[in-house]
Amino acid sequence: MAHQFPRTTLEQWRVLQAIVEYGSYAQAAKALFRSQSSVSYAVARLQEELGVTLLSPCGRKMCLTPCGEALLHDALLLLEDSLYLEQRAQSPAGLWEAQVNLLVDMLLPRAVLQTALRSFCSQCPYSSLQLQEEFNGNSLSLVERGQVDVAVLARVPNGHSGQPLMHSDSVAVAASSHPLCQNIHALGSHELKKYPQITLNHMASLARPRGHAPLPGNLSVSTLGSAVELVSQGLGYAWLPEHAVADALAKGTMRLLALKSGQRRSMELYLLLPAGERSGPASRVLAQALQAAV
Repeated sequence: MAHQFPRTTLEQWRVLQAIVEYGSYAQAAKALFRSQSSVSYAVARLQEELGVTLLSPCGRKMCLTPCGEALLHDALLLLEDSLYLEQRAQSPAGLWEAQVNLLVDMLLPRAVLQTALRSFCSQCPYSSLQLQEEFNGNSLSLVERGQVDVAVLARVPNGHSGQPLMHSDSVAVAASSHPLCQNIHALGSHELKKYPQITLNHMASLARPRGHAPLPGNLSVSTLGSAVELVSQGLGYAWLPEHAVADALAKGTMRLLALKSGQRRSMELYLLLPAGERSGPASRVLAQALQAAV
């Protein structure tokens, strides 16, 4: 089947837009730096190709017919898309990625992430960003499958290199009304075992000694928000990222547990560009924005 090509041109639609915008053929010709005859001819050809009347006299001005109004509305979308392509081609961003896939561990403070994203959006207006936050251990496989352009992770997958970005602290907390917060003595493992511990799926293995099964009654959830909510409701204690519970600690609805040891756990977060030297310019801008935000 032969390909069909449009009989009208974007130039003809731009001329029609100018006539409506400036009110007459003469004014449109002046604005477009063209002769009035060429403007008239462009609209005449447009109407001839479409087989419809687009303009009609309206006093001293030329106004769109109902059909012309509907068609020009759609044509303006095409003009905007064409202008976007030209602007992109004329800028360095014309060679940049259309989309950057970012994967971050929930340990990354929200303030750091938001600052980096604002910087990225201002520097890369032609690149969209797909953000994914991982809590269930699938992050390493996503990197290994080449589905991530930039990553901030607590572990570096085999075969990849990561640059230390920052330390992120998790703290032992419980609701202020929880029995563990009423104890005046420093808490040890014996006291903690009496109550459910809430863990994120991907941190569950880090929360217990190697070779030990999960303790009965413990709760494992897949999102940071769920963990914070369950702790707030007094359903258990947890080690949670300090940035996620800072407001609750400040308001007094949560308290740090007075542990004999291990109240604070620090982990290194690493910045990865999985494609290495083949990483695109937008990916590099995002990586630099993350570094600057720390």
